[in-house]
Amino acid sequence: MDVQSDSIVDLDLPMRKLLVVAGFGIPAVLIGLLNLVFPTGGAAILEPRDILVTLGAVLGGPLVGAAIGFVAGIPAAPSLIEFTTFIAGGILVGIAAEYCLLKKVWMPYAALGMGIAYLLTAFLMVFFLSREEDLPSLAFRSLFLLTINIGILAALSFKAPGVFSWARKPGLVSPPSIITECETDHEETNAPEQGTLAE
Repeated sequence: MDVQSDSIVDLDLPMRKLLVVAGFGIPAVLIGLLNLVFPTGGAAILEPRDILVTLGAVLGGPLVGAAIGFVAGIPAAPSLIEFTTFIAGGILVGIAAEYCLLKKVWMPYAALGMGIAYLLTAFLMVFFLSREEDLPSLAFRSLFLLTINIGILAALSFKAPGVFSWARKPGLVSPPSIITECETDHEETNAPEQGTLAE
């Protein structure tokens, strides 16, 4: 069996990272332009761009996360709060994801990087923009979205943990079942030859 023909898409690392940026950044821009936010029953809202920035940063790392955060914040550029949150969140989540991969830590913890970005945003709101009245809705939004991000990353960790390394490892990424099957066929082919030599 030809392993290369059955491998998932073989792309260089820069192209993989570019695909991650495009795959998450373009929907984030469209969501921002169309103002597709969902109320949660109070002052807080569900912001899908937060989820896209988090997932993209986990898959691609801090630079990819920063790029997705930047394009996600373009529709909200007049609002310094969201623009800062998305960029800082992308960077911090990406750094946390790199640490989780290096130390073999449970990947959903990387979503806490977005929580730290919200804390930085709260600091900006209080000390520079004097918008203390918006803190409760920001806190609820951050906790709500943090729960969703952790849930999504937990599902990916359980179902497809290899996806976290796709935009980080060079070369082919082959399904383990194909590699195992090829090794088994190779061993079975060589076994009779080794027995003949022994006789």
